[in-house]
Parts: sequence; C-alpha cells; structure tokens
Amino acid sequence: MRVLVVLVALGRVAYAQAPGELPPAPTPASDAVPVMADPWAVDLAIGSLGLQPRATSADNTSFGVLELQGRYRIRPAIEVGLMLFGGGSSGNLATSGLFADFRYRFMADRPWNLYALAGLGVVAAGDKTDPSADQKGRGAFRVGAGIERRFRHFAVQAEVRVVGVASNSSAEMQSFVITQGWLLESAKLGGGSLTLGAGYYF
Repeated sequence: MRVLVVLVALGRVAYAQAPGELPPAPTPASDAVPVMADPWAVDLAIGSLGLQPRATSADNTSFGVLELQGRYRIRPAIEVGLMLFGGGSSGNLATSGLFADFRYRFMADRPWNLYALAGLGVVAAGDKTDPSADQKGRGAFRVGAGIERRFRHFAVQAEVRVVGVASNSSAEMQSFVITQGWLLESAKLGGGSLTLGAGYYF
C-alpha cells in the first residue's frame, strides 16, 4: 500500500513539471497593450490658445479652442499626425489652423508615457468681420510635450505647446484706429497652448 502511495505522488510531480520543461509565462497586466497592434488613432481635445502680436503695446488674446487630430504610428516610438483646430475669443476675434505633427514617445509600451512633438502648418487669426484676405492663413510652427494614459483602445492626454506664426504684410487696416484684430491679422504672433483630450486607437 505504501509503495502505491509513493508511486502516485511521484506521478503527480512528474505531471506538474516534466524535466526540462519551462514554467508557464506570466499573464500580462490587464492594461498592457502591444503598441503596434493599433497604429491608427483619433483624438478630440479642448483647451486654451494664447496669441500675442509682436508689436509695441500689443495685448495677448486668449482663445478657447477645439481640436481634432488623426495619427498613425510608423514605429513603436514614432507617430505622424494631422490636426485641425478652431476657436474664438471675446467679441469677433477668432482663430483656426492646420498642423502636420511629428511625435516621439518615451516608454511607448507603457500605459503612462511621455512624448515630445513638433509641427508645421498654417494659422489664421483676426476679426471675423474683416475681409477674408486679411484673415488668410500664414506659416506657423509649434513644439511641445505631453503625457498620456492609455487604456487599451482608449486614452486621455494633456499637452503644452509653444506656437509661432508668420506675419501677413498684405493685411489692410479697416479703420484709422489700430485694433487687436488687425494686429492679429498682420503681425508676427507668438504664444502657447494647453489642451486636455481623449483618443481612440484602432
């Protein structure tokens, strides 16, 4: 009887792990995501954009903005994207623009990750009641950084950016008074933005 019990015990040990057999791999964390599995993403964000004309005694104008962006991941850490935005301020002041962006992600495979971004595009700003030629888009650039928390297909993020916009020498004054709208339409602009957004990966 004792011999039978010993044989059964040895059989169970052999079944549990055969000689040379590796232990089963640990189950990945529930929020671990293979970053290249879903290379496309769409983001929607809201925030504030401040633009100040590079002119004497010019005021900063703060715009509330809404942004829509599409992105494609070409390597685990590298993404390219196209972003549209529009917004307004008090009175008739408004802005809009388009940027082509490049992102580099640090710790791209982690649920929490930081990234740096740079983009080139066109930006229009000024008084909505002025002629469209005065409000035409001008060359612009932006650089910034962001932080993202990803939950499988969904993500939330925050970004800060510095923005620069070229001048528009063809903008004409619509009155004898220098207005904030005309300064936004004609002068070089500098400023920054802060946005909060959500994204979907697919």
